Amino acid sequence: VNNVETLANVPAILRHGPTWYRSFGTPSSPGTKVYTMLGNVNVTGVVEVPMGITLREIITIYAKGMKKGSTFKLAQTGGSSGSVIPSSLQDTPMDFDSFSKAGVALGSGALLICDEETCVVDLARVLLNFFRVESCGKCNPCRIGTQRAYEILTAITEGQGTLKDLDTLLELSGQMALMANCGLGQTAGTPLTDILKYFRAEVEAHIRLKVCPAGVCTMKLHEEKEKAAQPA
Repeated sequence: VNNVETLANVPAILRHGPTWYRSFGTPSSPGTKVYTMLGNVNVTGVVEVPMGITLREIITIYAKGMKKGSTFKLAQTGGSSGSVIPSSLQDTPMDFDSFSKAGVALGSGALLICDEETCVVDLARVLLNFFRVESCGKCNPCRIGTQRAYEILTAITEGQGTLKDLDTLLELSGQMALMANCGLGQTAGTPLTDILKYFRAEVEAHIRLKVCPAGVCTMKLHEEKEKAAQPA
């Protein structure tokens, strides 16, 4: 065992016993979990809560709700490679079994909580930029896959994306998951596949309509081409 959070539980278990520890959480995921709350909420910071709590409860009780005038859109668990949790999963118990059945993962415990002003395409682009920069470059799936995914996402934010690009992004994610040498490359596509699963309509709006519903992406190249095509 080399996980600091796991080791931190050992003294309390030795002092109070395993039955006491298992009184928290769920039968299949006993104990507590430490979360770092970030994003568009009134209170950020670190909390330790029982396994099985819901995302809605964490936001309402510990983060004291979303910031004034904003509504919940999504949360990302576990840092850059974590799952993207849509509003439809806010009431899913946050334990290993429940999240696994829902097709998402708890990750390391970071909770990036985003409101409706977050653009999922821009979020994906920022995340893939992190992965392409952090890639050691040793294996082709990660080195080329993260770079290519970043280029495609950048094109979509600029109004130059195509629907075929979305198939390419899913293919790249699958290839990295199967063939990358380490966890960084293997999980780089996780948020990307989740975004295309839960927010595909918003992504397609950038392509079909050349608009960013959240008003974040400038669609700069598309606007420049439109302007150039107008008669002098």
